[in-house]
Amino acid sequence: MSSPTLTGVMSRVSETVSIAPDGRRAEVMVSTWCGNLCGEGWRFRLMLVDHVWRVVGATMEWVS
Repeated sequence: MSSPTLTGVMSRVSETVSIAPDGRRAEVMVSTWCGNLCGEGWRFRLMLVDHVWRVVGATMEWVS
């Protein structure tokens, strides 16, 4: 997905999802690039609680 930013630089967001075999835990990696030396990547840990995915942890994996 790409969208223009206020400075006219195009930003891009990508995500990767991994679901555990038990179907109740997942990890989502979200990375955003917005130009040279502009971006970050986060890993979110989720758990399925009462039929709703809840974020139970987040770690910044990289920043530029």
